[in-house]
Amino acid sequence: MKYAAMILSMALLLSCNQQKVSEMESEMAQLKQQNELIRQQSESKDEFVEEYTQTLNEVYDNLENIRKREGLISEYSRTMENNEKEKKEEEFPPI
Repeated sequence: MKYAAMILSMALLLSCNQQKVSEMESEMAQLKQQNELIRQQSESKDEFVEEYTQTLNEVYDNLENIRKREGLISEYSRTMENNEKEKKEEEFPPI
C-alpha cells in the first residue's frame, strides 16, 4: 500500500511538473513574440530617426547654400551700384 501511495504521489508530481513545463513553454513562446515585436518597432524607430536626421541635414545644407548665394547677390548688387555711381560721376563730373 505504501508503494502504491508513493507511485501515485510521484505520478501526481510528474503531471504537475509537466503542466508547469507546458505553461512555461507557452509563456516563453509569448515572450519571444513580444521580444520580436519590440525589436521590429525599435528598428522602425531607428530607421525613422536616421531618415529624419538625414533630411534635417539636407535642409541645413540647403539653407547654407541659400545664405552663400544671398551673400553673392548682395556683393554683386553693391558692385553694380558702385559701377553705376562711377558711370554717373564720369558722365557728370562734380563741379
